[in-house]
Amino acid sequence: MALVVAAIAAEESWDELRDCQLISHAGNDADSFHVQHRDDHYIFRICFVDSPETSRAIPHRITEQALWWSVTEDDVLMHGKDATEFTQDFLKDGFTVQTQYKDARGQSAMKRNFAMIRVDGRYLSEALVENGWGRAYGYLPDLPDGSSRWTYREHLQALESRAKSDRKGVWSTSVLTATPNAMPGGEESEVPPGKTITLARPAALYSGGPSAHFLGTLKVGTDVLVLDQPPARMQRVRAPFHDRIVEGQCRVRDLGL
Repeated sequence: MALVVAAIAAEESWDELRDCQLISHAGNDADSFHVQHRDDHYIFRICFVDSPETSRAIPHRITEQALWWSVTEDDVLMHGKDATEFTQDFLKDGFTVQTQYKDARGQSAMKRNFAMIRVDGRYLSEALVENGWGRAYGYLPDLPDGSSRWTYREHLQALESRAKSDRKGVWSTSVLTATPNAMPGGEESEVPPGKTITLARPAALYSGGPSAHFLGTLKVGTDVLVLDQPPARMQRVRAPFHDRIVEGQCRVRDLGL
């Protein structure tokens, strides 16, 4: 039993790679890129944030991102290049990678791992969202310093709302003029349990429980039954997903009123 506990603890711990350098590669984009650390070559995908795609290799991703930001699919690709340039500039003088080596999957034959990327104490995830080149979306671990994943995600959501209001980055070409699911004064509201709502915007669907793994995206027009509310502005829901009914949780801000 002690060996099992030790193995789990080791798997969940964060490894820190300092003085990393970005490797120039055609597969790099704003949130996923090749990294050199000493003699080792890695591919890392940042946690918490999703940036616009740079190619049509995965068409449904382009469509989903266009819906999220309310831009055209051509805009997604254009902004994907801008976001990639932002990341390259942010990382040009070197950076620190913190990773648990969790598999982020991907299309390359080389394994890709989730990571937090930091420059001078500032995470790339925050910089992307704050400047409108990313959205608070995706894999959610507790942070390397032990901070709550939920607290950090709320911080990113606030940055995203501000970038949207200021029409930064991708939001500069969005047809949205206000956050659809915000209450007067900018406060979010809980959706009453037992209420069925029809989504007015795509909603990220996460598994239940503390791990909150990203499952996929519920489309606009999906009828969602609200069950109850766990902590940190998440709401447990039941909805059709990939031809079956699933239970999970969505952000309150995505559900509307």
